[in-house]
Amino acid sequence: MFSEVSPITTTEEEPGQAAVLKVTENEPGATANVPDESSWPALWTESQAMEFKNRHPWLEWRDRKLGCALYSATQSTGVLTEQRVSMSEEWVHFKIQSSDSSRSTSLASLRNKIRRHETSRAHKIAQELTEKGGQDVVGNVVRAVSETVFAETDSVFRTA
Repeated sequence: MFSEVSPITTTEEEPGQAAVLKVTENEPGATANVPDESSWPALWTESQAMEFKNRHPWLEWRDRKLGCALYSATQSTGVLTEQRVSMSEEWVHFKIQSSDSSRSTSLASLRNKIRRHETSRAHKIAQELTEKGGQDVVGNVVRAVSETVFAETDSVFRTA
């Protein structure tokens, strides 16, 4: 999405040796972020792309097609799968694009696809999985179930 511009220099240690590329660090104020215009949808301007990215942090694009960062990171809803809820392969593999009609219709089509995806149950499950990613969800469930089983067993076999 963004590429960092750094000066690259070549050095030759000894004659006959291959040139070694060295990337020098820029000073803090000298780093430039250059958006890759070839990646976001052709209909969008740079300001539109940045506006959509700010409003929808999960939204990413590759080769002028949209995708969901949460879906591509999660790949599966796993144990949180509900009946008739699945991740769209198009959103996982960055294949969402606009229709080939007029610009205004295509922009509306993309906005509608983004809105429908963001409000979908599968997207909400992917968000939950991402938020709980650092937590040991399965371990916590096993511990809770074990504690209730032990409490029931303890009450049945209490001898005092």
